[in-house]
Amino acid sequence: MQGVRLIEQTDVTTSWEVFADQAALNETTQIAVVRGVQATFFREDGIFLSLEADEGRVRRASGDMDVHGHV
Repeated sequence: MQGVRLIEQTDVTTSWEVFADQAALNETTQIAVVRGVQATFFREDGIFLSLEADEGRVRRASGDMDVHGHV
């Protein structure tokens, strides 16, 4: 897939957003491998943190992710 946006949300807030140039989802493991990553993490106090990386993995079941390459 090209130009992908993944979002992790609670009942009323967004925890994080990941934009990726490319992504591939393994349907069995529910792990998305993403390339060209831009991620934003939103804190409850209104502050947000951003990062960029070459690639990473997002575990859809847990919302966990890891990124590497020019982070």
